[in-house]
Amino acid sequence: MDRHRLNTAELAAMVSGRVGPALVEGLRAAELSKHQLLLEAVRRSAARQLPRDQAEPIEHALTDLADLQQRSPVAAREVIGRPQIGVWAMLFLRALRNGETPDTGYLKNLVRESRAADPRGSRVPRLEVSSGGLTLSVRLDDSDPHFGIYGDRATIDSTADLKIWLQRLAEAWHLLVRHAPDTAAAIAGAVNTLVPLRHGGRTASFSATSDWAFGAIALTLPANALDFAEILVHEFRHALLGAVTDLLPLLVPEPSRMLYSPWRRDPRPAAGLLHGAHAYMGLLDFWQRQGATLPAAARFLRWLEPTREALERLAASGALTELGAHLVTAMRSQAERWHEEPHLPAELRDPRRSDVARHALDAAADHRLHWRMRHLRPDGAAIEKLAEHWRARRRPFPVSVHLVPAPAQRLMPSGRSMLLERAAGRTADPAVEATGADEAHLLEGRYAAAAAGYEVRVDARHDPDAWVGLALCHLHLQPDAFLCRQPEVVAALHTRLRHRGPDAAGAPVDPRRLSEWLSDHRRRGD
Repeated sequence: MDRHRLNTAELAAMVSGRVGPALVEGLRAAELSKHQLLLEAVRRSAARQLPRDQAEPIEHALTDLADLQQRSPVAAREVIGRPQIGVWAMLFLRALRNGETPDTGYLKNLVRESRAADPRGSRVPRLEVSSGGLTLSVRLDDSDPHFGIYGDRATIDSTADLKIWLQRLAEAWHLLVRHAPDTAAAIAGAVNTLVPLRHGGRTASFSATSDWAFGAIALTLPANALDFAEILVHEFRHALLGAVTDLLPLLVPEPSRMLYSPWRRDPRPAAGLLHGAHAYMGLLDFWQRQGATLPAAARFLRWLEPTREALERLAASGALTELGAHLVTAMRSQAERWHEEPHLPAELRDPRRSDVARHALDAAADHRLHWRMRHLRPDGAAIEKLAEHWRARRRPFPVSVHLVPAPAQRLMPSGRSMLLERAAGRTADPAVEATGADEAHLLEGRYAAAAAGYEVRVDARHDPDAWVGLALCHLHLQPDAFLCRQPEVVAALHTRLRHRGPDAAGAPVDPRRLSEWLSDHRRRGD
């Protein structure tokens, strides 16, 4: 079996967007070898662990596959390289490990279908779109049982369904080829299957890939061409990095601590942060190539700084191997170049003059502040002692915080978060509706008025969302405020003092005064 390697120049090419056909072909060849190893593992495990009558279908299927390889090596490689082969083999081996009954007939049926005289007669439709001399040809597979790993699939049961998928894909492909032809060529060489998913009540597009299914992208039907093109870029980048990590160790094997990820609402390990950064570097490249065109420019502004910060966290995490550090360094260099020369008009990048930039800044900050309020808990004894210092008019002291991941039901975005994300990802004058005066003021940039409303809410009860809104306002009113850095500490102290009633002077506890007081130890150099 061939040995597969990547060098540092190819890693750097991945970062800059210059993913050429040779790199994609090399990764496809590596994934083919991976499938061959998995099939051999299936054969040996079946022969060793299953009764003869259950193991025979596997032996027959592999014999048929060997015969196909003798007659048509290209056809055999097409079968072995299908994304679902990796998923089936993984599930087969997992079932054996767990003492369950594996799917022994699947491979034989797949090989039989591939040997049909007219492959165009397959019940799995094929979508083929062309633009600028580049063609993307994919199967739209809503029936393979092993693609159920992605969730509930949508059924393509009419010509009308097929037509709308083809139309959306053609529009997305035209956009992608127009602005990023090198990325489009790489996607055409790597992606061969789309798995349609049900929306299931989702309002936004959803997509996924699996390291066991290189070449397949699962997705709900995107609303427009830009969303579809972004999904192709995003998931291709995930697949690309997944294939690379099959060949190269990018992370140290020891478990790493959980980190803040700007793309997720839950804490993530270094591996998740690395995948997210690599995927968003591809999207940033795609967006910046479109210049000042909205909404691509808005999305570029929304995600550039959070991606830069995520790369900084990765670089300092201690979780990277030498090769992983090389990849992250290359991504940081590219992100820095975009930061210095983003190919956008200066007035569009200035949050004081541009709603696009302002909404991008607020959406990013809202996400970070919400994450802190959800997952970071100040030390309880320290908060109690800090409350005593406040009432005795003594100086504050630093309080340690601990990561305590919140339950899944508390990870839903707030109404304000959704409004800001919509505003940051659409146009300079987004058609969004606020549910309250606070949100309306904030969206319009009236931060003092919004802050006043949020202060009323936090005085009434412990309201994490109101604390986030108040901290977000202070990023504009007083950017160096302690509240903007550690809202979880201010909120915990305020709640403790509020339960005790008014302060020593008989006045309600003012969140702004608390924030200023907590900053005192920083000003004094403590």
